[in-house]
Amino acid sequence: MSAVASVADLLADPLLAGARTLAGHAGLGRAVRDVTVHRGALDPVDGHLVLCALADVTPAYRLDALVRRAQEAGAAALCVTADGAARPPLSAVRLADRLRIPVLWAATDDPFRLALDLTLRVRAPEVTRARTVENLLRRLATRTEGPELIAVARAVLAADVSLVTPDGGAIVGDPVVPDALRPELAVPQRTPGLLAHPVHAVPFAGHLPGGTAPVTAWLVWPFERADEDRADTVALGLALLEPFVRSWLAGARTRADHDSAVRRRLLAEVVTGRGTVSREVVEQAVALGWRLEDWHVGLAVRAEKPPAAD
Repeated sequence: MSAVASVADLLADPLLAGARTLAGHAGLGRAVRDVTVHRGALDPVDGHLVLCALADVTPAYRLDALVRRAQEAGAAALCVTADGAARPPLSAVRLADRLRIPVLWAATDDPFRLALDLTLRVRAPEVTRARTVENLLRRLATRTEGPELIAVARAVLAADVSLVTPDGGAIVGDPVVPDALRPELAVPQRTPGLLAHPVHAVPFAGHLPGGTAPVTAWLVWPFERADEDRADTVALGLALLEPFVRSWLAGARTRADHDSAVRRRLLAEVVTGRGTVSREVVEQAVALGWRLEDWHVGLAVRAEKPPAAD
């Protein structure tokens, strides 16, 4: 997954082979997030490469005006397209240098094709992210168990994703390094070397209206190095994975609560019935691995305070 291209990156691309930087060299590091073709009006175009025809900047004072408008609109750079025989107007050099907005001159006989090719080049990370998200959702929809969900996320995102407890212990995958996670902040976290997304408990009747359900686990991705685009893609993947993992954890808890209730009821029947328990009770006890012969010692544990809802 490639990072967001800068103006300098595009100048080094074969698509702009032969293009010249007329002014604004100090702004060549600006990130280019999209491409806009100038049509007379210039709406807010934060981070866009604005393409304009030679007619839009002729006579020279029109280039001055367009440079200022492009800067005010948040453009990353301004690129004038013209045929090879034309000469670039140079009146706006000082203004562009002062505003630190690159002004490029690209010779082309097909400006529409150039605009299309540059758009595809600049939007490549978004296309990759969209394909990754689609693939992840399609594969998650056929999985129901936690280890399967984590395995799918690892394969699609090409990242060592793990599911850990609120304090960082391993549930599925690997534990996180101590103190790398801040469990008191129940929000997605991005720190140097770690991406983390909270898995909230399924809301129940005791939760306050509009309140946030407690965090029961974290989806984490520890990494050594990752560019901004890759980190954004994995963060989005963790957010998409969270409801599937939450559903699995809720189902596992429901099954555990049911099994616990069954064991308590069975134990009560065994203790109450002693030697006269029914055949059904005996069969259930044997199925659980309980031995009803001989003497047994039981230990009852009671909490002094009501247990927490989660």
